[in-house]
Amino acid sequence: MVPEEIRLWRGDTAELAFELVFEDGSIVDLLGSELTLAAVWEGGSLTRATPDGISVPEPSAGLAYLTFTAEETAALPIDTRIRYELRRVFEGTRTTIRYGNIVVEDWVP
Repeated sequence: MVPEEIRLWRGDTAELAFELVFEDGSIVDLLGSELTLAAVWEGGSLTRATPDGISVPEPSAGLAYLTFTAEETAALPIDTRIRYELRRVFEGTRTTIRYGNIVVEDWVP
């Protein structure tokens, strides 16, 4: 697993899609899975979980969707390291399936 960077524009709504596949390339069936995204930075944190913050409309498709509101991205710090981890809990086993940094871009007029 390699770190993956997420880029967000400060003050914009961000809709992210995660395609979850096993190392052999087969799709992860998310039926019965609980997904949690945790983001942390110096002085703050943000957490999302299924079903309220992460949606999985078709579990067998292996797709999970996460939305940050404009207000949430506006509150994220720029020039600060924000680390995130996307975890899956299935049948009592917790697995990190994505991790990396969130970079917040700010428009400079």
